[in-house]
Amino acid sequence: MRTYLSLLLLLLFVGSGRASAQQPFETFFRDSTLRLDYILTGGESTTEITPDEAHLLKGWAGRRHYLDSLVLRGNAQLYVHDEATGKLIYAFSFNPLYLEWRQTPLAKTERRSYEEVLRIPFPKAPVKVTLRLCNAEQRTIVDQTQRVDPKDILIRDQTTKQPQKHKYLIHSGDSRDCIDLAFLAEGYTEAEMPIFLRDAEAATEALFNYEPFKSNRQHFNVVVVFSPSEESGVAVPREKRWPRTAFSSHFDTFYSDRYLTTRSVK
Repeated sequence: MRTYLSLLLLLLFVGSGRASAQQPFETFFRDSTLRLDYILTGGESTTEITPDEAHLLKGWAGRRHYLDSLVLRGNAQLYVHDEATGKLIYAFSFNPLYLEWRQTPLAKTERRSYEEVLRIPFPKAPVKVTLRLCNAEQRTIVDQTQRVDPKDILIRDQTTKQPQKHKYLIHSGDSRDCIDLAFLAEGYTEAEMPIFLRDAEAATEALFNYEPFKSNRQHFNVVVVFSPSEESGVAVPREKRWPRTAFSSHFDTFYSDRYLTTRSVK
């Protein structure tokens, strides 16, 4: 019997409703998103960060207060400084798949490249963007700084693109005030979208049966994105199954049977 285990869960940014004594969001940013693509390359001993494309996206769904603070500190950090004043105006932290790759035995003898996609509020004036990768002890492995001019003609304007077909299962309010949770249809063909919708509904109800989600349901938006795959199912390399899917995800990441990821982040 076929199982549909390939729901990819994307937790977007949460907007804070607290009053802030810091600079208002509008001082440095407009209500849009700048998506910065990177390529992370290397192995255990060396790492390189290469900036790739930049994209202008419609709206900003992230936080608008305490923009220069890191609530949690992952092994990678992104810092945005206003070029004119040198002021830190945005900070974000995360853990990329690339840093997990560096810990595998293969990384001792091989090099690989991984895509990384990061989003920041779209700046009104030129900024310096620094991406820093650290080890488990928070010592810097490598950092890279690029200048971004919001007037750069090579920033790809994606604001006119039509959104993928989608449906809200929970719509509690604006993204400025709520956490946006998206279920992406990975491994479902166009004909299987009704199955995907039922699976996403079941997953949503299961999630909100538990704390702290249960008592905070009113602070979440949940949307399902109907992103059809050419072929049905999920890739399992050890079983020689490689269906053509929307996000090219597969089990056996780093040769671990249980690990399902995608390297096609862009």
